[in-house]
Amino acid sequence: MSQKGAFTGASADRQGDFQQANGGMLFLDGCGEQDVALKNKKFLQTQKNIILSQQWPGNIREIRSTLLRASLWSSEDAISAEDIKQALFDRPHNNTSLLDRDVSQGIDIQNIISDLVRHYIPKALAHANGSKFKAAELLGLKNYQTLTNWMDKYDVK
Repeated sequence: MSQKGAFTGASADRQGDFQQANGGMLFLDGCGEQDVALKNKKFLQTQKNIILSQQWPGNIREIRSTLLRASLWSSEDAISAEDIKQALFDRPHNNTSLLDRDVSQGIDIQNIISDLVRHYIPKALAHANGSKFKAAELLGLKNYQTLTNWMDKYDVK
């Protein structure tokens, strides 16, 4: 799914190819000339789920490269789940420190901030028995109004 304004040229919300396949087969016959190996390959729901379950740090080229590797290594018309698994690079799990993330492929700093806010504000509120004043103190915010503003901005309940 691409959302309006997510990147240059994104003038409207649009479902991605995997979402349009809606559980069916996905044919990659619309790929560019450089991706000849991907043309006419089929993805079934299992393979789609494997791909969608991975963390892609905001770079579509990484997904395309993974699919290209899987396609090249596959000797069949359909790319198997095993082909996809073999084509995936090992990545550090979610325990990667916020300060140690690889920015060479790009990161979404707004998303990271949003995740932090959505993680810590509910914890602080729970620890403060629902008191916004106390929760704001715990989070190092100036006052409870700042906390309320952040809750509204990041849609924290």
